[in-house]
Amino acid sequence: MKVKLLSILLFVAFMPIAIAEPVMIVENPIVSLSSEKDVAHFSVMIRNNVPDERDITILVKTDLPFSISKESFHMLPYTRDYFDIWVPAVGLEKGLHPIDVIAYDGETSSRLKLIVDVEESGEKLVVDPITESVTVRQGEEQNLRILVRNLGEEELKNIVISGDIPTAFDPQYPPVFNLEAGQSKDLSIKIGVPADYPDGQKEFTITAASGNVESSTKVKVKIWKKFSYESMVSMRLIAMEPLKDEEGNVEGYKIRVNVENKGPTDANNLLFTLSDLPAGWSIENNEAFDLRAFQILDREIIIKASDFDEHKTELLLVKGSETVASLPLLIAGYKIGVYSTGITGMLFGGSSTIMLGVLVFVILLLILLYIRQRNQLEDQLAIVGAKKRFEKMIEENPPEEGENSIEYLKKLVREAEKEEKKSKKKK
Repeated sequence: MKVKLLSILLFVAFMPIAIAEPVMIVENPIVSLSSEKDVAHFSVMIRNNVPDERDITILVKTDLPFSISKESFHMLPYTRDYFDIWVPAVGLEKGLHPIDVIAYDGETSSRLKLIVDVEESGEKLVVDPITESVTVRQGEEQNLRILVRNLGEEELKNIVISGDIPTAFDPQYPPVFNLEAGQSKDLSIKIGVPADYPDGQKEFTITAASGNVESSTKVKVKIWKKFSYESMVSMRLIAMEPLKDEEGNVEGYKIRVNVENKGPTDANNLLFTLSDLPAGWSIENNEAFDLRAFQILDREIIIKASDFDEHKTELLLVKGSETVASLPLLIAGYKIGVYSTGITGMLFGGSSTIMLGVLVFVILLLILLYIRQRNQLEDQLAIVGAKKRFEKMIEENPPEEGENSIEYLKKLVREAEKEEKKSKKKK
């Protein structure tokens, strides 16, 4: 069957009251094709032309099977709304089929008459776009999806899909195929827009042909300017923790980062990698993920090391071949399951350069502690020696009877100075 919108007639009937009737207008009447049948599709706009709110009910009078998107409306003054009516052609006889649509608000009504013309289809091969318009950015790829149907009673063989898509897009048409009577096939045509291709809208013709039987359709491609994900995605380090095996040996890192999409466009199929990854090192727990517009996520990866050396590298977040975000890292290797043979490896299990610095620091600290303790001991010995010498001087030079204590102390000081001079001469 082939369904046509033969005519659209507008009838307005209203009661003699002071308010205007609701108005219905058919916008963009089209015939849409599905994988199994033709469907008449009407998009209807209803408008409230009065300064009052009112409730409007939609009534459909027809013998045809139909579906409607919405049957009642609460409309504000001078506003409009929409509803859709679909009529499948399965089982319909050839000829004209009327549909009466009535909008009623309890007092006034508006009547819309639709007529569907059902004809025998002379086409055996039909191709239609699944998506009539697609968008793609410069430098990116996109799929154009079409539906090919065999409406005849015999198998169609060697169906070829072709089009007028520029060779610069490198179109990848599906291979030749056969289609049984009454069957359909969903196909994709992959295109890649060059990075320097002008932005704007293009319309391409896609053709399906089997011998002298063919059908064509139009597909619109909207080309947007190249978008830089690097300008809207950021990444920061949250934590970098060592990983240890069952015996306590450090064998790698657990790295947690925060990634944020600050833009209005989704960034899909993102993946982590390391620039200049040392031989034998590996990244685990690293799966591609999507970052929706304005979304913030915490992600975790594991880096397994295989040597003791330090490496300056960058953690990269990539989308295909484009680097979206980067984070500099300084990582020190660890021998998997084996301690370093030196004392530093036994204590810390880390790289030799770092452990050597720690060992030097510990030795210097021990030397300073030794010097401090030695000085404290010498001070204590000096105090004890001075006390003994003072007691000996009092014993050898006792105060004379009636001697003033101050004069006596001065005499002891003079004696001490003499002893000091004798001691220096001996030294």
